[in-house]
Amino acid sequence: MKKAFFHIVNAVSVLIIALALFVLLSVVLTRSGETPSIMGYSVFRVISGSMEPAIEENDLIVVKRVEPEEIRTGDVISFYALDPSLRGAVNTHRVTAVSQENGETVFTTRGDANQLEDAYPVYSDALIGRVVFVSAFLGTLSRLVSNPLVF
Repeated sequence: MKKAFFHIVNAVSVLIIALALFVLLSVVLTRSGETPSIMGYSVFRVISGSMEPAIEENDLIVVKRVEPEEIRTGDVISFYALDPSLRGAVNTHRVTAVSQENGETVFTTRGDANQLEDAYPVYSDALIGRVVFVSAFLGTLSRLVSNPLVF
């Protein structure tokens, strides 16, 4: 019984280490300026309250890479912001309108907690993907693990 337990613990440990190495390699091998992803999924921790109450500060979100044509009004997307104050940072807001401009899909977005739509449009080449999962628990856990004192 005791021996079987240690075999299970060893197998789980090896799987966790293998997964960690896979994630590390995918991050290290990602080209500069791109978002690391595994099988088309990227993970982010939210650092502002602009999407509250749907997505709160410190929540962890999973974003699935999708084609721009798949995005609809009402979807929550992550994208590289054109807003100079954000300096190209990843932003996550809800799509309020989808249009075409010179054959390219363009999105108008707004944070749920914001009164106005974003001043800068989101062009299809800035799209990272659609938010498919939100977790407050995993966000808090990732925040704790990334704290040097806790780690």
